[in-house]
Amino acid sequence: SICPGKRWSLCPEIRWSLSSGNWWSRYSESPTNAVGGDKVGIKLSPFHPYGDILFDNPADTFTYLIGELNNLDFAYVELMKRSPMFPVPHYPTDDEIEFFGKQVKHALIANSGYDKVSADAELKKGIAKVISFGTLFLANPDLPQRFENNASLNQPDRATMFGGGAQGYIDYPFLNA
Repeated sequence: SICPGKRWSLCPEIRWSLSSGNWWSRYSESPTNAVGGDKVGIKLSPFHPYGDILFDNPADTFTYLIGELNNLDFAYVELMKRSPMFPVPHYPTDDEIEFFGKQVKHALIANSGYDKVSADAELKKGIAKVISFGTLFLANPDLPQRFENNASLNQPDRATMFGGGAQGYIDYPFLNA
């Protein structure tokens, strides 16, 4: 069985589910049938652990999954880079955007840990079409303007980001405030 807190490989389960077609077909085709593939994307984080869930072989697992996703009607695939805050010793050290991004046949969005300089460098590689910013955007609601003006950035306060009191989300200062 698949249990959080244990190391496990999802590859056999994915292969079985894809070949049986039952839940996989409903899951993968329902959003595109409802609104059209041009409005649907999927976000993957191949080398970034979620909770206590780890893969025995994430490279093979996500290579297989991306191969199957390439056959579906999606607008984009967003790949989230691993966080240095959550190292997994047995995971590959490859650049996941290069490794997996070259396999993706949809428009590719790269995510996680980018600043202006690293985002520009990533786009120049020609693999990702877009860079998405999460944490940096939370702390800088005017991020595009800050990038344009080479302005300093507000530092995110993780303690207020995802729940708790009234602080967070809407009280970071704007440039012209």
